[in-house]
Amino acid sequence: MNPFFKNKTVPRGAFIIQQGQSGDSIFLIARGRARVIVNSLTGDRQVVTLFAGDFFGEYALLHGTHQNATVVAATPCSLYELKQQDLDSICSRHQTIRVVIEQVDGERIKNTDHSERG
Repeated sequence: MNPFFKNKTVPRGAFIIQQGQSGDSIFLIARGRARVIVNSLTGDRQVVTLFAGDFFGEYALLHGTHQNATVVAATPCSLYELKQQDLDSICSRHQTIRVVIEQVDGERIKNTDHSERG
């Protein structure tokens, strides 16, 4: 694996990121499943389940803000964590990576906004 990535293992039920906290990493799921939960005025709502090959945590990095969702391990998970500075370094050499991350982020924002309007 690339030396930029840090291996991380989390047990079922563990919070990987929490809505409202600052974020300086993007995570790639190597094994397992994770639930994305958004807290709003009407309560907690599961938005999606992520699987091996999916990534998350990009919102805070791209927008310079706090996490917009909580991600909880639905099963034991093996993750690869990539810190902001390492992501920037990789993307400076491989611009298509940033383009893909931004496209996924845009789709997630659009889908979340749409589902919150009913």
